[in-house]
Amino acid sequence: MDTKIQHIFGCSSKKTSQFAVCQSKNLIGYVTSGGVVVSEVDLKENAVKSQRFFCANNKKSKSSRQTLESNDSNANAYLNLAINSGLLDDDTHVESDSLEYYTRDGLSISHASDSASFTPTNTNVSKLTHKVRVISCIDISSDGKLLAVGEEGYQPRVLVYSLEPNSTNSPLFCISDHRFGINLVKFSPKNDKLCSLGISNDGFLNCWKLRPTSSSNKVLFLGSNKCLSTINGLIWKGNDIVVTFGLRHIRLWNCSFNDSIELCKEIFEKAPPTSPTKPHVQLIKGKNVILKDFINSNFLSCSWFNEDELLVLTDRSEIACFNLYDDPIQLQKLDVHLAETTNQIYLGDSLYYNSGELIKSMELESIKIAEDLTIQPTPYSPRKTQVRDGLISLLKFGDFFACLNDKDEIYLIHKDGTLACVIADAMFKCSVDFKSIGKKGLNLSSSGELVQFDFDSHNFKSITLLRFQQPGTDSLEHEFSCFEYSCKNREIFFGDKFGLVYFFNDGNLVKSIKAHESSVNQMVYAKLGADAHLLVTVGRDRMIQLFFKQGSPWELFQTLSIHRGNLSQAIIHNERLYVCSHDRTISVHELKFKDQLSVNLLKVISLKSTPLYMEIVDNELYVSTNDRSVMIFNLHSFEVFKTLKLHSALNNDSLLIEKFFVAQQDDTKLLVTCSSTDKSISIFTLSGDLLNSHWAHGDAVVSMTRLQDSLHFCTISGNGCCFFWSLSFGPLKVAVKNEKMDSSLLESPTTKVARRIVNSPRSPPKSPQPKTLVSMAGSPSVKTDNTLHRLSPTKRLYPNGRVPLGSSSILNSQTVVKNISPTKSSNVFADKGRDKEQHINTSPQKTRPKSLILTTPKNRTRGRLVKPSISEAAEKLISQLKEFQAEFETVEPLTQSTITALRLELERTLSFVNDDGDTEHTSNDDTSERDVQADNSSLLESFSNQLVALVEKKLQINGA
Repeated sequence: MDTKIQHIFGCSSKKTSQFAVCQSKNLIGYVTSGGVVVSEVDLKENAVKSQRFFCANNKKSKSSRQTLESNDSNANAYLNLAINSGLLDDDTHVESDSLEYYTRDGLSISHASDSASFTPTNTNVSKLTHKVRVISCIDISSDGKLLAVGEEGYQPRVLVYSLEPNSTNSPLFCISDHRFGINLVKFSPKNDKLCSLGISNDGFLNCWKLRPTSSSNKVLFLGSNKCLSTINGLIWKGNDIVVTFGLRHIRLWNCSFNDSIELCKEIFEKAPPTSPTKPHVQLIKGKNVILKDFINSNFLSCSWFNEDELLVLTDRSEIACFNLYDDPIQLQKLDVHLAETTNQIYLGDSLYYNSGELIKSMELESIKIAEDLTIQPTPYSPRKTQVRDGLISLLKFGDFFACLNDKDEIYLIHKDGTLACVIADAMFKCSVDFKSIGKKGLNLSSSGELVQFDFDSHNFKSITLLRFQQPGTDSLEHEFSCFEYSCKNREIFFGDKFGLVYFFNDGNLVKSIKAHESSVNQMVYAKLGADAHLLVTVGRDRMIQLFFKQGSPWELFQTLSIHRGNLSQAIIHNERLYVCSHDRTISVHELKFKDQLSVNLLKVISLKSTPLYMEIVDNELYVSTNDRSVMIFNLHSFEVFKTLKLHSALNNDSLLIEKFFVAQQDDTKLLVTCSSTDKSISIFTLSGDLLNSHWAHGDAVVSMTRLQDSLHFCTISGNGCCFFWSLSFGPLKVAVKNEKMDSSLLESPTTKVARRIVNSPRSPPKSPQPKTLVSMAGSPSVKTDNTLHRLSPTKRLYPNGRVPLGSSSILNSQTVVKNISPTKSSNVFADKGRDKEQHINTSPQKTRPKSLILTTPKNRTRGRLVKPSISEAAEKLISQLKEFQAEFETVEPLTQSTITALRLELERTLSFVNDDGDTEHTSNDDTSERDVQADNSSLLESFSNQLVALVEKKLQINGA
């Protein structure tokens, strides 16, 4: 079972560094939720030809690498990929499914030979390691072969992908050098170098060589230097000089690392010497441009005027210029007047700049040095410059301009400003409800615009079905929350945040009804009979409203007030209405219609947790709850016959399922879910086994809609990106769980005891068989169990049943017991912790199993405790006897006199124990006490005789 992304709509690029183009291959790259989309545009047709999605959290499965479109994902998959060395030549591209890791250590590259070295070994590692990181910047090489992606967040990386048609969507190399985040990444014009600039907290400008000729490494660290200014952009001059510009900053950097280049020698020979942070790190030499009157300016954009002169745009819409061969290099103001909202410039055959979302041009001949060198005053703090509306990025793209605006829209426009093609639309930014009709989608925005579009095309072509026109006399601002439709009757229904329900017919508003006191959460439509229609609305006010229509206009038919919490969802299935509420109940209503409609309450299903989402498939009700479980009910008996706990592929954590649906092919049913805990799209069996997970969204999934064929679905994230997915049924292979997390459970403090306390003491080697016969020969009465329990070795002190030789801890220890009430119920174990280790017999008994350290009612009346020395001596004697039995076969045969003396001492010891037991179990009833003593006496005599017989038999065997 596998998932594949077919189309992607929308983007989440917010700045110029998250938008890139390649004119040689007609490629446009932009950030979309948790990954990067690279679209190939057909400039003749002015349409998107194809799309590729790159996400650092997805990789190829080993079983499906021949199928280029099949992905088996893991949110930290690149850390588990094997190392595959090879060269990335200029002429040929070596395809690689693996990943190499590079970090800066002076001039050397630490090339990992084992992927495990980059896998966290600490089981308590932060969960930030498994999070989808924010993509902060991207760039595409000029030859269209490589894509660089910079991240921001926990342990950020620079990931380099291949854009070759036969390559996978997994990263080729991973550069882990920056500590807080990457601000900019930029390929050199010859595509053999890559500059990465960290954010202000990081402050390092690093240069990497991607295609070495004399090394087996694909990435070679060239040099680094500190750059702590706020940087807005980076641009290459040739293949050797990098220019950075930003807040009060324009600086040139020498990235040639070759003294034979005349231009670099002339520029940087007078640069002030700076010492590197490490003696063995090659330093990137830098030289500042003298800003003069622009000392407080914030430079937003730049473009090369010719080979030696660079134009820069300030935040006050002024343009300055400097020449690389000037000595010193300083800015000069140009006599150019631009719009106040200009934030992008480009020099081609003319000077192009933006005014809002319009593109204007200026002849190059009119650009001259200004005679009046005064500049407009800058604000007190240039950082507080007001954010400008309109275009964010303006890049040349063939005969067009590729534009990114502040609404997250990407489109191509002609030089005259006419629209040529829409690459990414922002329709889903304000999406409040989404439904599907066949392979077409219907999306409702909060402003009341209902749009229909086709999923089969990469090009975003939408049709507006309905746009709500607010009446002129109504001053209330409408904010819609849900909609429903009837295709045959051409009717559309809207619900808003204020409880109003609107009825439209052929796009015209028929009527509106105040149905709820607060927001309308959902609307469902059903046709009853030939000409009867039913509309059910549920709201936050806990009411269920039923609207009915039969030959007459829509009217309110009935109000159901059953629940005591917010109503989140309603389903009509097989003439039944199902409504789930946040009061942890699901109500089932029976709808009967012959001549009239009747609604009867059939069942109220009570849940232990709040239901989040429900779906009905084949008379089975699937409900996900906020306790991270999925319950399946039988709709005939309304009983739960299965409960699932779905777990993540990352760390085996249970998932909170907010949206799901059941995909079915033949007899195979699978649960397709989207989770809010790890933002993954996962597929599970109905047994709870994980088949596949895919990470694409960088924000929470707010909508998940299945198409009618159940093999296609779409997901919409909170940042306005829509992914259209396809399912392919195949061999069901359960995904392997994280072995590290499973092993860590065995190392948790709660399981370190390993059951040693409750295990029986270790038996002596080659224990004689009569021992078993003795234990079975005794009567299975309560008295026997209690007596043997008192005589058994104590497990509390030594869990393994062995006492170290020469140990005097037993004799030296002291036992303190608090006085308790002399009632019958107070005869409990003094040490509750040790009581858990004792065997407790639940059968009726006259005598209670008590430890020898406890006091008796008789002793408590005397105001003294039982002598602890006797108890400890007994425990020590028992342990010594066990050691004596364990070493019985290794010693020399005993003499007859020794055997006689041993037998005599055993009989005396048992006689003493019998007398102590009689004293301990003294009762007020003399008759009962005598009976107990008689039973104990007979039992101990029998036990003594058998013990003596056992010793004699053992001695006879050893003597033989």
